[in-house]
Amino acid sequence: MFSSFTLQSELLRTTLDGLFSMAELPLEKDVDDRHDLPQVHALNILKCLYGDSGLHEALMQFIGKAVILVVEQFGSPAWSVRNAATRLFSMQCCHFMSNL
Repeated sequence: MFSSFTLQSELLRTTLDGLFSMAELPLEKDVDDRHDLPQVHALNILKCLYGDSGLHEALMQFIGKAVILVVEQFGSPAWSVRNAATRLFSMQCCHFMSNL
């Protein structure tokens, strides 16, 4: 039987894996970022999660993957994806600076 902590940890891992996968989805060739893109939603949800101080410690194990994701998304052809990646990166920098 799972303990509450183990279950919460597994739920967080599953959620983040899903968000990372969604954020990494390839864009269609003729992307029109006037419409909602799932990649943007995933990046914005990650930004909210990383902005929650109560989740800070639990999210630290995923910070490397999150930073790589952000850097990769800086090269997206869609402005809305690049913008969401920049906002997530800003949140990550705030977390890094608050821990110094």
